[in-house]
Amino acid sequence: MGWILPVLLGVGLSAATGIRIFLPFFIISLCSYFDLLSFGDQFAWLDNPYVVMALGVATAVEIAGYYIPLVDHILDIIATPMAFIAGIISMSSALPDMPMYFDNLLSLIVGGGTAVSINGMMGLWRVKTTASLFGFANPAFSTIENILSSLFTVLSFLIPVAFGIFILFIVFASMRFVRRLFRSGLTTRLI
Repeated sequence: MGWILPVLLGVGLSAATGIRIFLPFFIISLCSYFDLLSFGDQFAWLDNPYVVMALGVATAVEIAGYYIPLVDHILDIIATPMAFIAGIISMSSALPDMPMYFDNLLSLIVGGGTAVSINGMMGLWRVKTTASLFGFANPAFSTIENILSSLFTVLSFLIPVAFGIFILFIVFASMRFVRRLFRSGLTTRLI
């Protein structure tokens, strides 16, 4: 039973990395470096000044890129496999010591799957807002994504059980939505 809390924490962090890849790690790294919060041994790799600087630069480049038209769509394409990897890392970092195969399976399936699912939802919404508003709403959409990723990271640590269950509900609801979307004809429902 001691693994439920870390798994739900990992689900929340994976969802945050599905929106912005580097921002959740940067927030954790900053809080750890400045001793604002203690995250335990699993996140000790983020408590290093060089890691803080590298994540800060990566976060700034990622956030700035999403405000540039066309670059935001290229970043969405690149972000999908990277979100999968970030989801695996965030879930793996949150999990306590477990048998290696179980840790790896949870990280791959739940962590990576959650991140890719959230990333896919955000990508669909970005395409829809671009098509319907000719890209004029993309900077506002990027700001909302930045806020959501930060909020998801904070809520993952403050209320991991409730937030993890909420994210799992969102993931399953998005899977049902995508399944219905493909059954009814993708092009008629997307735009």
